[in-house]
Amino acid sequence: MHGNFALLAGRPEAARASLSRSYALRPRPETAQNLAIVAEACGDPEAAARWRATARALRGIE
Repeated sequence: MHGNFALLAGRPEAARASLSRSYALRPRPETAQNLAIVAEACGDPEAAARWRATARALRGIE
């Protein structure tokens, strides 16, 4: 949850770091979706698209 708070506080790089650690420990579609949002906030649309695709794959939606 720290990643979401960091993003709300205007700290997208801190959010990315926190969410990346969370995803590394337990890959979840919700975390991948949050990483997509953070990537967009960081100005990285390609990473955002990859994370959205990852979230869909983890949900079983291709």
